[in-house]
Amino acid sequence: MISARNPLILTVGVAVAVIVAVAVGLRRTPTPATAPAPQAKPAPTPAPEPDTPFLKIEGTQLSGSDATGRRQWDLKAKTLQVDRAKNVVTLIDVTGQLFRNDAPALAFKAPTATFFAASKDVELSGGVIGQTPDGRTLRARVVRWDGRRAVFVASGGVIVTQPGMIIRADRLTSDAAMQRPTFDGNISVQVTQ
Repeated sequence: MISARNPLILTVGVAVAVIVAVAVGLRRTPTPATAPAPQAKPAPTPAPEPDTPFLKIEGTQLSGSDATGRRQWDLKAKTLQVDRAKNVVTLIDVTGQLFRNDAPALAFKAPTATFFAASKDVELSGGVIGQTPDGRTLRARVVRWDGRRAVFVASGGVIVTQPGMIIRADRLTSDAAMQRPTFDGNISVQVTQ
């Protein structure tokens, strides 16, 4: 598990692992019995574009904790990209959980997540679906975890479904377990029982 407490350690650790893997691979490359005839030099590889990620890793997990060391969130993704210049980590095809008092509080999935190393915030986007252990569901276009306040803000077509009602709003602010939700903008409540 990788801690999001120190993004520099994450970046350095991953870079060292990649360098070691490349070095081991080069050592294991067999030397041909006869040297091949020299060929024309290939054209130099163009420098990477500024938006090219610094590092890309397939299949990974990223976790965050508060100042006391209690886990706040876990993210698992098929692809992870580290952009050192922007100080962000982008995850693709994401599943994960928010925690409250070290207990799972909200399981979710999203097409994309971005971890902002400077603020330690995480933003899920592209259509987020979440569910609490007691069966309440959340749908929103974007969900952003604010680690300093230990709350998340969901925005864009927010729909919360719970026994007996469906609540729609433009925005929802809540603790990880959705025990104290605050809805804002175009709020509608539909009683289902």
